[in-house]
Amino acid sequence: MHHGQGQLAEGALMRSGLAQAGPFALAALVLGVLFFFSEFREGEEPSAGTADDRGAPRLVLAAQPVPAVPAPGAVLSPTRATAAAQGGAPQPPNLLHEVLDRSRLSASWLQSHGFTPGSAALQRLHGLLQGHVALTATEARKIAFGPQDGDSALPAEGVPTLAQQERYVQAVMQPEGLAGDSVLLRWRNASDNALIELSAQAIPPNASEQIPIWRHTTEDWPPGRYRVEVIAPQGDLALLAAGEFVIAAPHAPVTPFARTAVDQLRP
Repeated sequence: MHHGQGQLAEGALMRSGLAQAGPFALAALVLGVLFFFSEFREGEEPSAGTADDRGAPRLVLAAQPVPAVPAPGAVLSPTRATAAAQGGAPQPPNLLHEVLDRSRLSASWLQSHGFTPGSAALQRLHGLLQGHVALTATEARKIAFGPQDGDSALPAEGVPTLAQQERYVQAVMQPEGLAGDSVLLRWRNASDNALIELSAQAIPPNASEQIPIWRHTTEDWPPGRYRVEVIAPQGDLALLAAGEFVIAAPHAPVTPFARTAVDQLRP
């Protein structure tokens, strides 16, 4: 009984002391209690999926990574796709690879004739891949087209008309004025400026006879006007000779020496 009364008296004394100390002492007491519990929790090493002594699962909070935020004024490097979408400057093309992919020229031939990466000669040669790039020269000779393995029935200025089914298109070029071991040949459709072929043709040493120029196809030619150009394999790509022929529309008349016309005249 006296013990209970003493506890009551002690509690009353504490309440009266806190009341006399004012709100600042009460706030200090609360902060001290919170600090004590925070120190006690930091000393523990909880693990995910465990439970405390009373069987209640512990809640473990993991800090989430905060993405890096670029500093104000920082310049971000766009990707190629982003740069293209934003209208940025495209990557410069690899001219050598494009010439190799779109022509029948070999890397060794290009190297031996001065068409090396970064050269002005390679840039001009790359321009020949565009069928609309026409080469003209007043001193260029005319190429005479004729029948397969035969002489032309037309003068060099004539433009033969061939059938769509013509498999071999052949012309001859005079060897005068040719130098070096080869020439460039460019076949293109002059009607729609489409490139057909860009290749090199070897020139026999000390050639004194006509040099044949021919093209074979296993498919029918689309009607239109076609042009073959003989080009010097130097940096200036001078036009040496050129000639044209026409592929007629179906059932249209053709030049008499055309293979189709010859076959029709046979008994």
